Amino acid sequence: MDFTKYKFRASSFGNLMTGTGGLTVAQEKTIKALEWKKKDPEQKDLTEKQETTLKELIYKRDNIELSKGAKTYLRKLRREEKFGRRAEIKSKFLTKGIELEEEAITFLSIWHDQVFTNNKERLFSEYFQGECDIEEGYDTKCSWALNSLPDPEEKLDSLYEYQNRIYMILWELDQWTTSSILLNMTDSALNDAIYRESFKWAGNEIPEWKKLEIINLYIYDERNFVRLCDVHDCTPNEESEGEAIDIFTNFKEIPQHERIIEKTVIRDKKIEETMVEVAKLARIYLQEQEDKYGSDKRQ
Repeated sequence: MDFTKYKFRASSFGNLMTGTGGLTVAQEKTIKALEWKKKDPEQKDLTEKQETTLKELIYKRDNIELSKGAKTYLRKLRREEKFGRRAEIKSKFLTKGIELEEEAITFLSIWHDQVFTNNKERLFSEYFQGECDIEEGYDTKCSWALNSLPDPEEKLDSLYEYQNRIYMILWELDQWTTSSILLNMTDSALNDAIYRESFKWAGNEIPEWKKLEIINLYIYDERNFVRLCDVHDCTPNEESEGEAIDIFTNFKEIPQHERIIEKTVIRDKKIEETMVEVAKLARIYLQEQEDKYGSDKRQ
């Protein structure tokens, strides 16, 4: 198989960028500070440790190499691509995102007061390929529950960052935003969650309070909370236990502004140049692996 023109997927290219070279902002500042100290006659000479640090950072800045982890990923990728057996990742988290894709786009359109287009087209460049969610520069991620909504102060996951950078290349935009959105669990998924919980209880009879606890965990507006309590026959009455009444009466609706976290990546030509160099090295490594293992060399 010929990997010399392989186009890397936006969704997974971040696996190749970790440890491949390039500097953080802090490391760039360190180089400038040490170089300034070295040139300034009024400063003391660099210590042996500072000289070593400067050399290592300059080498890292000027030399791009595939990390050990990147090579491990590429060896796996070669087999998947060659034999057409790319494992389909399935989980309840991904399923929620797929089922609620349209609803997430609707939420985002309302939030930004803008009509967004649900993209269905895969684009290709010389080195990359990708199929974004919204061609106006947004990628939606449906959080499983409140505790999985990203921390607004934390940096965007690097896998998503490089996914966004490839989208910017393909759609020729100057920025791309990852929008993490907290949406109600679908009725069918909630039915399944309650059904699975029933096996943990004697006679498969779930206590009223436990049903309410599950609904409270995955439903975020009062109208649907009340509706689903009726559907699952767990709306408290005078015979209900205190715990069930407490959960029902203390339900707190989560407002829209608390159900979306957005992190924007700004296009950077220098980073894109590094990505292209990594893609070139990755192609070479893929082909080397194919040449080494791709044919039966038994005599």
